[in-house]
Parts: sequence; structure tokens; C-alpha cells
Amino acid sequence: MSWRFFVAFSLAIVTFLEVHSQPVPPVCDSECDWSGAQQQTRRIELRDPDCYVDVVYRKIICNGVTKFVIDDYTVVDGCLNQWGGLSGLMEQHKSYSALLDYITMGLVSQGLTSSSVPPCSTGAFQSFTDVYTASCGVWAYCDYEINESAIPTCVGWQGPPPTFGTPKKVRVSKWQSCGTTCCKRTYRTCRGSHPETGESYTKIERTGPPVQVGDCTLKAQFAPLPCQSGCGE
Repeated sequence: MSWRFFVAFSLAIVTFLEVHSQPVPPVCDSECDWSGAQQQTRRIELRDPDCYVDVVYRKIICNGVTKFVIDDYTVVDGCLNQWGGLSGLMEQHKSYSALLDYITMGLVSQGLTSSSVPPCSTGAFQSFTDVYTASCGVWAYCDYEINESAIPTCVGWQGPPPTFGTPKKVRVSKWQSCGTTCCKRTYRTCRGSHPETGESYTKIERTGPPVQVGDCTLKAQFAPLPCQSGCGE
């Protein structure tokens, strides 16, 4: 599967709303110092059809890369009705929201990309990293030995009854939470212009699949079973 794709956002007027001074939850990223990052709220516009979202986020510059975390977002007008059909996923420890993915790219193109973002024709890019927390899960199980003298009761079964090895065992599995983990997803942007209209736009590429940063918080409780992260794809 290829992880390279881009979404082009037309430039829109971005309104800076406010800076929050109240305590905010810690960022899971331990690679950089987030202590001085303040929450900001920025209104972004999602095109085709037009709708507006207020995004609460924090950002820092770390090792030359802009890192950001989205703490919350509020639909202002239109998006829930217009984008209600966007796909979502909630399965075991994995969750995905196409609307949140679109909002994230909108924030990068309208709220984070600076005027110095290089033209696409130069082959240079400006990089951004989205930091977020995801759930972890693990398959726990119990094994039961079957008495050798037990005779199975089969209904409609053709052929010999199933065997379970020696000694005969049945395994019952259960999906359990394995805590949370930190994830990061990197985007790169450049500035382009429409060949016919000349309208400026921001090209966004996701450079690869998300990367897990650190272990799942409850990993030690389930060793040696492998905890799986819900960072996504």
C-alpha cells in the first residue's frame, strides 16, 4: 500500500480567535519540551462544500519541525450536515474519523503553514508532525483441557469430529485494553498554483504511516503477550 497522497486546500482567510491560559492536559510526546506550548483556537474553512470548524491546538518547534497536537474541535457551521457521510471506524483498540483527518490537514494548510512555505516547483517542503494518543489492545486467552473420555455431540457434521491436539485443548480468547500509547504522523507541504486559474493552494503529502512513540502504558501487565497500538494506518 502506498502512503503518498496529497490534498490541495485553496487558501482561505483564517481567523485567530483566542489563547487559553487554563491548565491543559500533558502531551504524550516525550521527545520534545511542550511545557511552554499554549492552547490556541483557530477557525478553519473546509471547502467543497464550505463549512467552518474551530480547532483547539498547541504547537512547538522541535528539531526544526513544527509539531502540533489537536486538543479539541467544534463544528461551527455546516460540516456535520455536509460531511455526515464521511467514514469512521471503531474496532477493538482502533478508531478513525475521516472528518478529523480532514480537519487536521485543514489546520496544517490554513493555520500552521507559513508564508515561507517553498514552491512545489523547487522540490522543497515544510514539515509538520501531528502528535496524538491512541488506545492499545491485546488478545488475552484461557486454555481448557478436554477430558479424553468426552464424546462430542455433533449436529450435521460430516466426517470425523475435530481434534484439538495432544493433550486436547480449547482456547477462549478475549480482547482487553492494554492502556494507551503515543503516536505521530508527519505531513509535508509546498505551495502550488492552479495551471488555469493561477489560484494559490497548499499541497499536503502524508509521508508514511503513523509511528508509535514509546510502549503501551500497560504492556508490562500482559507480558509476554504483544500489545497492539491503535496509531492507525
